[in-house]
Amino acid sequence: SSTNSASYSVTYLIHGSGDVIVECSYKPGPDNLAMMPRFGSELLASPGLDNLTWYGRGPKETMIDRAFERVGVFQSTVDREWVEYMRPQENGNKVDVRWVALTNPQGVGLLAVGAQPLSVAARHYSKEEIERSAYTFQMVRQPEIYLNLDMKQMGAGGIDSWSPKAYPMEQYRIPAGVERSYRYRLTPVDSVASMEAKGVERF
Repeated sequence: SSTNSASYSVTYLIHGSGDVIVECSYKPGPDNLAMMPRFGSELLASPGLDNLTWYGRGPKETMIDRAFERVGVFQSTVDREWVEYMRPQENGNKVDVRWVALTNPQGVGLLAVGAQPLSVAARHYSKEEIERSAYTFQMVRQPEIYLNLDMKQMGAGGIDSWSPKAYPMEQYRIPAGVERSYRYRLTPVDSVASMEAKGVERF
């Protein structure tokens, strides 16, 4: 909680199998806050888990108002999914993701499965590093991976750049005055076969 009395809670249910069920919940307070850029969570994954596989829209980046790509299983690396813009900014997002895995060259790593489709991004740079850098060459790449597993990221908007139409359309915004929650499962994997099998398990 904070001075505006909005609250955000995260609960973890840990199973003996190694599965962890994560539930994230938000309750608004009385203040009229600005829209959220995203609603979700960020994990810090171990160095070496650089292979990125996801079942969702791809292979190019997508947002809720730029969901033009087909749904399928795609394989890449964290570094290859960085999208170069004129200045560093939010990029490389994937929407409608049923599951996503970060693995090492041997196929060992971490799988995340949403109870509903997720919005996902993975990069070697923190949000703070992206925000303070004017150019990509100024950024310091970290060995760890910043993995966003979000319920939703607001749309890109941009019908124009000088009026209220620069904001995303109403259906692609995340109002701060709405209570919301979502869940996902974290599961260890040791091969592509286990990744695909565990990716379709329900919870």
